[in-house]
Amino acid sequence: MKKNDERINENIKVIPTNKIDSTAWRELPYAEEGHVGKYKNKIKTIYDVVEKYQPKVSAQTGLNAGHSAVLILEASDTVLHSFDLGHHLNSTPLVHGILEKYYPNRHYYVEGDSKKTLKNFDTKIDFAMVDGGHDYDSCLQDIINFDRCLNLNGLMLIDDVHQGPVGNAVNDFNWELYDDISEEVKDYHGLAKLFIKKRTEHRFPIISSDVV
Repeated sequence: MKKNDERINENIKVIPTNKIDSTAWRELPYAEEGHVGKYKNKIKTIYDVVEKYQPKVSAQTGLNAGHSAVLILEASDTVLHSFDLGHHLNSTPLVHGILEKYYPNRHYYVEGDSKKTLKNFDTKIDFAMVDGGHDYDSCLQDIINFDRCLNLNGLMLIDDVHQGPVGNAVNDFNWELYDDISEEVKDYHGLAKLFIKKRTEHRFPIISSDVV
């Protein structure tokens, strides 16, 4: 097995270095599972969406090794709240210190099951990225909780919608308050959905948030 310092970000060459601080990117720990930093289309899409809309406060489920966090923090001056189980002990717990070094006072990390931790999150946000648990209940509950916190004209980006449980959760949520602007993430090749919150009142009952 490679030492950690030998395997840090083996995909660094895919970064558009004219826009992103590759120093912060290079210091991220080796990801113990899949991450957005492996894919040019995901890197470009996340960065471009955040750069275009310039959220003041953002949140994400799924910190992992910090690749999406760097993209979000580099693309704007946003404050970012990250929620993660933290079970990858050689990567996730190390990330916050790296992000604090390069983006001081702009990253907050909450460890634990987002189905529980997000219920206590009451900060209003302008951008949410759902990329945590990929089972149906976790994904649906993340969407519900972020919906509760999302400001008018706020964005919700959902990754990996091609995976059955994630896609089913997206389909089962009531998006009546939102416009589907997934055309803006077409470079994701159908693997993500992007919604913008345009209304404040439902005409029909919303889906229950009693997912456990």
